[in-house]
Amino acid sequence: MTALKNLFLAAVALCALGFLMTPRLGAQDKKPEPKAEDKKTESADSLTVTAPMRYEGLIFVDAMVNGKGPYNFLFDSGASMTMLSNRLCTELDIKKSDEPMPVGGVGTQDVRAAIATTITVAGFTRNDCACGVTSFDHISGELGKHMMGIVGQNMIKFMKRIELDFAASTMTVTRFADGEGPNPEEDMQENAIRGMARGEGMPGMPGIPGMPGGRKQPKKEPKKEGEKPKGDDEKEDGFSVGPMGKMQWFGDEKKTETAPAKPTDAMSFKYRHMELDMGLGKMELAALWFINVEINGQVREMFFDTGASTLCVMNLSVAEEMKLATSYSYGVKGLGEGTTSEAMLDSIKLDTLMVSEPTCSVMDLSAALSQMEMVKQIADMLPKRMRPAGLDCAGIIGLPVATRYKKMTVDCVEKLITLTPYGKDETNEINPVEQEGQQREAVIRTWQGKAAKCEFDGESVQLDEWEKLGLKEGGMRVTSVSGEAEKVGLKVGDIITAVVGEPNEKGEKQDMPVRGSSSLVVWACLQDVDSKHTFKIKRGDKVSSLEIKLVDYGWKGEAPEKFRRK
Repeated sequence: MTALKNLFLAAVALCALGFLMTPRLGAQDKKPEPKAEDKKTESADSLTVTAPMRYEGLIFVDAMVNGKGPYNFLFDSGASMTMLSNRLCTELDIKKSDEPMPVGGVGTQDVRAAIATTITVAGFTRNDCACGVTSFDHISGELGKHMMGIVGQNMIKFMKRIELDFAASTMTVTRFADGEGPNPEEDMQENAIRGMARGEGMPGMPGIPGMPGGRKQPKKEPKKEGEKPKGDDEKEDGFSVGPMGKMQWFGDEKKTETAPAKPTDAMSFKYRHMELDMGLGKMELAALWFINVEINGQVREMFFDTGASTLCVMNLSVAEEMKLATSYSYGVKGLGEGTTSEAMLDSIKLDTLMVSEPTCSVMDLSAALSQMEMVKQIADMLPKRMRPAGLDCAGIIGLPVATRYKKMTVDCVEKLITLTPYGKDETNEINPVEQEGQQREAVIRTWQGKAAKCEFDGESVQLDEWEKLGLKEGGMRVTSVSGEAEKVGLKVGDIITAVVGEPNEKGEKQDMPVRGSSSLVVWACLQDVDSKHTFKIKRGDKVSSLEIKLVDYGWKGEAPEKFRRK
């Protein structure tokens, strides 16, 4: 099972790996009708292109930028802006703005504005595409490859139809014929970002005072004596898949399914963009896919995010309102850094899909939702019929909703998402149900005082360092160590590459590669307190093994009664 080969937990960004909220303004007006002599007859087939798609916990596609490539891009419906890496801008000599853009995610990250002459994905091309630019180097160590950009909503919403076939690993895009569809040149946000890229500054939102024109540079700590200053391509902050490390999941034989392993019915649900209707036309504020979902029997407004690899993420304030008991926690990096904790819901229901007792990530999304809070203040002064979608957003529904199914089709005209199930004799190789069962088990074990933890933490080694460090599959560099781990000789700076001799699902002992600390947190929760495990360590040119005892996780709190230790 893929879930046992690659551990993909909550990527909020990054969920919010690509979760980027920037001001989106302007109506989507249609392009002017071309002159008769310019019209071309285009068949339906000529408007549709099928291209390879890679499912690696999230969706990655090939993109051509300014005629060069292909480059590895994340397909992320939770990113309102298409993004480019600093690395790609350097390679293609794309100019970035001098001032940072106002953005929100799990924190604040330096993002610059730029213009890509062309970006092409599956035959669909955006010309003069406004983009954000930041560092993605941090994610390279988790992926084992460079992520050069993100396909965001200012590309996605201008596609007519998108089909993601998870079984065939293909993405099929149907574009609008010439003269049809919304006109990106009429989009006020596009024009604003282009203005920033050209050094013209960021205008305020019409009728809404106080829209920031860009964040000041974060205060930098003075560099230490002898420390090399970091350039754009060397920043350690930035987007990260968090727990989405390439770490094999061995050992735990308990299997708790949180939903039928194989849905048999197709399902469809409508989405909405955040639009403000001022009576003279609609003003688009965010082109995210806002949907209604039943959470614990109550209808909540969420948005569907293909850039989130966990089933559900609840905003901290909503989780507190719902009195959710949280369990283990780990750090994530998106637009800045944050912490997420795992909790459990009674149920999630979306159309015909019902998931019973799923885990859910809980984190503070206030920075990411700050734009909605601002608009909510204005909306409170308007008639109810003019209230935009998304103002009461409780959180995120992630890609595992879709990967239960064979295909996901997005009709960007009707704003309709359809999920098609596998046939009776077909096998879903990427079904997330088994992984979700393991996450659920980790939550319950933590509540019951059975979960263990490692007395060390670390961060993935960036891809650019692998060769010089002699790493074939990457590793996790230790950043802190204490207790039993320190006593047996583990040191800060050591690189952990694997857990040695862990039993897989067949009971065979194999080395379990380690790339990130977040996935190691969940793995440890499934191990017994005081159990000993052998870790493969690289220190300089030497490779050795250390047997390290895991200790009690030490969770404190009141678990739901049905899950308390008897």
